[in-house]
Amino acid sequence: MFKQNWITAIALSALLLASQTGSALAAQTTTSGSTQYSLVWQGITRTYLVHTPPSLDSSKPVPLVFLFHGAGGTGANAESTYGMDSIADKYGFIIVYPNGIDHLWNTGEPNSPQVDDVGFVGAMIDALGLQFNINSRAIFPCGMSDGALMSNYLGLVSTSSFCAIGSVAGDIPTPDANLKPSRPIAVILIHGNKDPLVPFNGGTITGTDATVLSHAQTLADWESYDGGVTTTLSNYTIPSVNGSNLGANHDAVNTPTQVSELQTASRQHCVSVIVNNGGHTWPGHPEDALHGADGITAMNFDASELLGRFFMSMVAK
Repeated sequence: MFKQNWITAIALSALLLASQTGSALAAQTTTSGSTQYSLVWQGITRTYLVHTPPSLDSSKPVPLVFLFHGAGGTGANAESTYGMDSIADKYGFIIVYPNGIDHLWNTGEPNSPQVDDVGFVGAMIDALGLQFNINSRAIFPCGMSDGALMSNYLGLVSTSSFCAIGSVAGDIPTPDANLKPSRPIAVILIHGNKDPLVPFNGGTITGTDATVLSHAQTLADWESYDGGVTTTLSNYTIPSVNGSNLGANHDAVNTPTQVSELQTASRQHCVSVIVNNGGHTWPGHPEDALHGADGITAMNFDASELLGRFFMSMVAK
């Protein structure tokens, strides 16, 4: 499952690194055991956390995953909440948790911070490439909420840098709907159909002026960008785990989850994961739900495990 052959490359530019980023600044070990780095991008000091797996071997190229936090969050919050460090340890990839300006990302929305976050991601890739033996064919952005919008945006505007993208509780921002990726790319989209903040059926994000496409339209767009669906590889339901789904009152709620894995004409894989009754949460990690205000957290699967497994299956063998 989740297998494909894929060829691309990233040219690390020393000139760009010298002129735009400078060198990475002082590193600091955090209480989680990860390391916080900083670099200067376009005159602004930007920071990011890096967790390396115990199995890291400098003689072997290592995959690289970025996890972008949601609005109001931080890289440290994302690291402590979603359990991706253990998934990185399991599959042997480096996981990076960047920090957005004002706790937001520039996803092309009108009220996004007016900073070049796409360039910042490129600068991190360059800086990390000087520190580690990064597999340039195995770089993956994923994120939650605003971070999910950022991952979709990166897939559209910086396609050649990435092998696949993943998103949880967020879809393509409406202003980006006319963008076209430079080449086909694999995607995995995870969303609860009762999300009270980023609407599953598209529209305005609660408390903002930002708008998104629906989950269905986002999936359809990626399928179209990848040449159209040719084969349904799998279509199955992950059953609920009775008594382990947290609602507003910590009640058990059914969250049967529909997974569809599709192969396109370009042999890319588009995966849709719909959490029935799921809220604006990260499945498998109830600590993400703020006293139930964000809706139901499904506990019948772990979104982090699913993302990690999907990404690593995309790595060119």
